[in-house]
Amino acid sequence: MARYRLCKYCGDLHEMGAWPHNCLEPAAARSDYPSPFVISDYLPGGINGLYHHGVAKKIDNKAGFRRATKESGCIEVGNEMAATKRRPDTPFKPNVIESAVNEALHMQGVSSESDVGEFV
Repeated sequence: MARYRLCKYCGDLHEMGAWPHNCLEPAAARSDYPSPFVISDYLPGGINGLYHHGVAKKIDNKAGFRRATKESGCIEVGNEMAATKRRPDTPFKPNVIESAVNEALHMQGVSSESDVGEFV
């Protein structure tokens, strides 16, 4: 059974699942400027700017901050897609795992499986 609701814009009844877009309130303008959104190069912090630890000075713009980060041999972390990329699958190699376990047991002074006990 369809459910209807009274529209506060046109005064008509509309089905809840199929609300007409012409009755929706227009989105408010984000700014008075012709472009919808402009990202400033200025860094907040007033007169002091933002302190960059790589070069030990205060910088007041983003381009200068990124340039100083690169020049000091650091990397900027954030907004990259590396976390969403799938790592390549490595094939399962039981002999490599077994040798690593045996090496770890040998480093701990355990010489055989009888010294370890039962594995679950």
